[in-house]
Amino acid sequence: MKENQKIVIINMRVKRMKNRGFTLVELLVVMVILGIITAMAIPLVRNIRQDSSEKEYATYQESVRYAAKLYVDSYGEDLFGYEESGCAIILYDELKAKNLIKDIDLKNISCETEDTFARVVKLEGKYHYTISLGCGKKGEDGVSVTYRLPKNETISKETCSSEANTIMTISHNVTDPNSIKYKEREISVVVSSNTGIRPEPIIHYGFSNSKSTDNIIWNILSIEPESEASQRSQIERGHAITTTSTPVKTPQGLTGPYYLVLRIDRLQDISKKTWSSEETGNYLYLGPFTLDNEAPIFNDSTVISTELEFNSLQPQLFLTATDNYSNSDNLRMCISYDTDTCSKNENDIKKKENGYIDYDPKKKLQSLSNTYDGSSHIIYITIGDAAGNYAMSSYPYSLSNLHTPFNFTYTGAMKVVDGTTVTEFGEGENVVAITNSDWYVEFLTSGTLNINMLSSNIDIFAVGGGGGGAGTHTTRKGGAGGEGGIAETKLNWKPNYHTNYTITIGAGGAGGVIGNHAGSDGEATTFKEGDTVIHSASGGRGAGASGEKKGNGGATAKDGGNGVYPFNDSSFNKRYGAGGGGGQTIDCSYGSNDWCTGTGGPGNGGANGGGNAKSGKTGGKGAANSGGGGGAGSPGAARTNAGNRRRAGGDGGSGIVIIRNSH
Repeated sequence: MKENQKIVIINMRVKRMKNRGFTLVELLVVMVILGIITAMAIPLVRNIRQDSSEKEYATYQESVRYAAKLYVDSYGEDLFGYEESGCAIILYDELKAKNLIKDIDLKNISCETEDTFARVVKLEGKYHYTISLGCGKKGEDGVSVTYRLPKNETISKETCSSEANTIMTISHNVTDPNSIKYKEREISVVVSSNTGIRPEPIIHYGFSNSKSTDNIIWNILSIEPESEASQRSQIERGHAITTTSTPVKTPQGLTGPYYLVLRIDRLQDISKKTWSSEETGNYLYLGPFTLDNEAPIFNDSTVISTELEFNSLQPQLFLTATDNYSNSDNLRMCISYDTDTCSKNENDIKKKENGYIDYDPKKKLQSLSNTYDGSSHIIYITIGDAAGNYAMSSYPYSLSNLHTPFNFTYTGAMKVVDGTTVTEFGEGENVVAITNSDWYVEFLTSGTLNINMLSSNIDIFAVGGGGGGAGTHTTRKGGAGGEGGIAETKLNWKPNYHTNYTITIGAGGAGGVIGNHAGSDGEATTFKEGDTVIHSASGGRGAGASGEKKGNGGATAKDGGNGVYPFNDSSFNKRYGAGGGGGQTIDCSYGSNDWCTGTGGPGNGGANGGGNAKSGKTGGKGAANSGGGGGAGSPGAARTNAGNRRRAGGDGGSGIVIIRNSH
């Protein structure tokens, strides 16, 4: 190929490339690069704007400073008189009133706020200006300050004058001077001054219970300000100077309000202006501070029995302790038995720890023994106050040895089982003293119980009256036995002493009669204090007519229910609330030579049904105080004429209440 032909081909390719557009990849690369440049530029632009605003605020702060200088040039004598030192605050409104300042020139921004002011300290004839600037957006409710100068410091707006007793303030570091929680105090003296504190002050201190310097023992107060150079630097930056002394302790054993008295022999600011008080000269009284070193006092205090007739196992406090500061709400107490184990540590008493509890003047104490053995004991009571002072007293207490586990009075009939001794009592005012720890009492008839002494809680078992048995169903068919009384148990009950409890023993229901075969329901057995039911048990239901069985009553020719042992304890060897037995059914034909003998079903604790008799047999009655259901009537033998075959059902047995010491 010739050289000129190559040049033509190359030129054609270049022209084609010049006419071709950008590819999609090229465009995306360009867009990413532009985005990065924009992201980098926006913060720079924002910073430039912020820097511009910062400069505006800083420039305006200098304007306030210049305005304050003009104000002092014109009104300095009004502010400081002819004194060489002092401090003053010039508010923005004062500068504006004298036409010395205008608001900042920023859109929707104002610095005309309470946070914009000048603090001027005059020191040895020279003025030091510190400017506080507070600016923000204008709104309907005024200016909301969002920008402040200086940024990381708060300029004190506290006004001071050039009077000798106000160029410095003297205070203490105690936040609760009237608290009653302290036996001693550690107090530091705090001296503050807007015009500095000259080094090496001379201050003496002592304590007095009045604003008097008589009989005070003086001690030198250890307090040392910073160097003058350091103080001047801080004052020029708008800071007040504060110096705190080494803590001083109140003397031991003081009680009452006491003042920390300062005798200020030399205390000057940097310009050598001397502190003094127009009222007390060179004395200053800080406080008073409350101190408490007096222990509580036991007044007419004792330990008493909870019973009138004897010294109970569990005595009760009867205290009337008082304290010089604390009322009873601020007292605390610790109780120990036979040996004084109560801590006497001040912090334990103050914090109510290690056995200390809130003061309870009538607290019931723990049981001193399990039995009334006549043993002697000592009860130690420690009473403390909020400051940790305490008083201890001991009280002897002897248990009765004439006491029995259970002493009571009952007006109804009862059976008492005292260990292995069984005693029955008829109705009347019976006083019983049980001597064994293993005992129980059966209350057989209704009456009133009054408990004089009791060494433990009691369990109560009650059974209602048994239901009556039904009469014969037909001339050939016996009736059903009555339902046994319902048995209910209440465990671990604590009665009140010398309180009347009414026990009502439920009667058994009547047996069904000829012509009305159904038996009657038994009555409920109840144990009450006044109208309040402590415990109760319902009566059993009477058997229905037409051979209808209810509850555990026996059906025709069937056994009655077994009943239950008191407290589910088979050692009682007797069941209560058993159902009555059913009556015998006659199966032989009329005119038979046989008597067609048979017996009613047994009651198993309730009454049996009717037995064999050529004239039929009335159902047996439930035993008294068994709660057993009545037995059913049985018809007579077939030879007996029909009129004599029907027989009545038996009555249900009455209920019972049994109590024993809780196991």
